[in-house]
Amino acid sequence: MRTLMKSPNYFPVMNAFFDDFNTRDLILPSVNLKESDKGYDIEVAVPGKKKEDFKIQLENNLLTISNEERMEREEKDENDKFLVREFGYQSFYRSFVLPDVVKHESIDATYKDGILNIHIPKKKGDSRWLPKTISVS
Repeated sequence: MRTLMKSPNYFPVMNAFFDDFNTRDLILPSVNLKESDKGYDIEVAVPGKKKEDFKIQLENNLLTISNEERMEREEKDENDKFLVREFGYQSFYRSFVLPDVVKHESIDATYKDGILNIHIPKKKGDSRWLPKTISVS
């Protein structure tokens, strides 16, 4: 039978933090946002996932990208007694407010090499507000 050993717990709060840090993804995935004349591109770094793992929704002008994952692992000895049984839950949720100049019906997404790419095209005749100085009278 295996023996579990753990170092002395001199700083319980710090040890718990680093245990969580090493076993869970505490930070939201990194995101790159790009704007061009043709539209906007969102790149989300999410390695180790499958394209089916993502839920992308658009409601009004709010684009939401989310992922939920449940993990379970177990090891048994030859007598079918548990040696290790672990389970976990990991998720992220990112939202972006889209400007009025995008073509909602033409948004598309691809997933390749750990990067989720979402392309959001702009409407023709982009009528964004231009910078303007307003004088006070």
